[in-house]
Amino acid sequence: MEVRINRGKIIKKCIEEELSDLDFHYEGYEDNTWVFARKLGKLTWYVYIYVYRFDPWQITFHLGTDVPGKMQVQAHQIEGVKGDGDIPGYWRYHDEESMIEVLKEMTEIIRSKGIDVLKKLSVPEKVGEDNEMHHELYLHHEELAEAFVEKTGMVSTGYDEENLERWLDYIDSRIVEMSKCPYDKETKRELLEMAAFLGEQIVKYKNGVWSHNVKEKSERFCITCKKEIGKNEYTNCFINLLRVLIGKYLGNSREWLAWSFYDIIC
Repeated sequence: MEVRINRGKIIKKCIEEELSDLDFHYEGYEDNTWVFARKLGKLTWYVYIYVYRFDPWQITFHLGTDVPGKMQVQAHQIEGVKGDGDIPGYWRYHDEESMIEVLKEMTEIIRSKGIDVLKKLSVPEKVGEDNEMHHELYLHHEELAEAFVEKTGMVSTGYDEENLERWLDYIDSRIVEMSKCPYDKETKRELLEMAAFLGEQIVKYKNGVWSHNVKEKSERFCITCKKEIGKNEYTNCFINLLRVLIGKYLGNSREWLAWSFYDIIC
C-alpha cells in the first residue's frame, strides 16, 4: 500500500521550526520547490527545499540570494555534502517520520555550512546582469539572435539533445575564452546574442514566451514555457537567460550552464 503524506505541510512546519531562530520564513511554493527567505535589509537569503519531480521520495536543498549575477548553490556543491539518494546531494525518505529526520539533517548542514555559503553569495560581483541588458534582450531579441547566427553559422532543427549539445558546446567554450577578457560592452553584447539565440529556440520549438518581471525596482526578462510532467499535466518553467550565461562567465560549470535548458526536455 502506497504511503501518503502531506509533504508541503511537513516541510513548512519543520523548516520554519528548525530555522526560525535564524529568521527564515516561508515565502511560497513553485514547481516542486518550497522557498524560505530571510530579509537582511536590502538583501534576501533563500533556502529552497526541492522534491525531485520524478521521484517524490528524494529531496534536496539549494541556497541563494537576490544579489545579481549569483547562481544558486546546490547541496552537493557544498564541501562534504553527499546525501544518500540516487542523485548527489539528495536524501531518501519513506514516510513522514523519516522525512522529518532528513529535513533536520539538511537544516543542520545549512546551519553549520550553509550560512557561510550564503555570506559568500551576498558579496556583489563587478560582473552581473543589469536592467539595461534586460531591456536590450527583451526589446531586440530577434535581431540579437540573428546576429548570433550570422556570426557563428549556428543552425537549429529542433529543441532536443542533439541540438542542445551543439549549441552549448560552442557557447560553453566561447564563454570560457570570453571570461579571460574584461567584462566590457563587447562582452555584454555577445552574451546578449547568445541569450537571444537560446531564448528564440525555446520560443520556436517549445512555445516559449518572453516575459517581464518587476521586483523591488529591479526588472528581469525571462523565458517562460510549459513543461509536460505527466499525461495532460504541465508546469511552468522560467529561465533567466542572462543570469545563466553570466553565471557561466563567473566560473560555473557546463553542467550548470546546461541544466535549465535540459530541464525543459527531461
